[in-house]
Amino acid sequence: MPSTNTLFDFRDASFSGDPKWGLASPRFALHAPKVVLVLALLSIIEVVIGIVWIVNIQSLANGWGGLTFPQVIQPLVVPALSFFNTIPSLHLHVLARSNQPLMALIFSTLLALTFLGSAIVFLPPCVGADRPLPAEALENPSVTISGYQRTECPSNDRRGLWGIMVALQFVSFAGYAVHAAMAWAVWRGLKKRDRDIRSGNLVEMVDEVEKARREEDARQRWREMGNL
Repeated sequence: MPSTNTLFDFRDASFSGDPKWGLASPRFALHAPKVVLVLALLSIIEVVIGIVWIVNIQSLANGWGGLTFPQVIQPLVVPALSFFNTIPSLHLHVLARSNQPLMALIFSTLLALTFLGSAIVFLPPCVGADRPLPAEALENPSVTISGYQRTECPSNDRRGLWGIMVALQFVSFAGYAVHAAMAWAVWRGLKKRDRDIRSGNLVEMVDEVEKARREEDARQRWREMGNL
């Protein structure tokens, strides 16, 4: 007896994605599964780098205070949100091959804005950090060159890692923006198609396989009626 559990049925899995995404929009939307896969891999890399960064953080040792909001939230929580979004999204795109464009548009837009805001906030602490500290800052660690600057800036041996994290968050923003644009194009195309069908300007096309299936169902019903 075949299994009825289709949650992880890989027989129909394909990176071609939901066929509706290609029919209702420019064909570039069919690349959405690949974009989501790249975002999933990026989120894993960002989480790993964030863990390495926090493990090697020097702020507790050099007297600049404990872990701050950006030092924990941005390297770990934001990429984790992306990871837990991309896994079900990959399931919908690749396994189920049925993904509601409006839902994809909402989540991708929110995460794009989250990554953009995080990257912008992430960027300034190390801007100009190579300049020498003023004398008052050497005497009083609470004094910084400018408000936010220096408080979250890593020590010199970890500044490259900081730059990588900022760059990856900008790349993730770009990826989610592209996916949101794809979802918007599909959603808009489906809405237009529905309006055209309702107004009679478009006759919904049926592919040959679906047409043959419907004809076979009709013949089967006629046979059953003849046997009554």
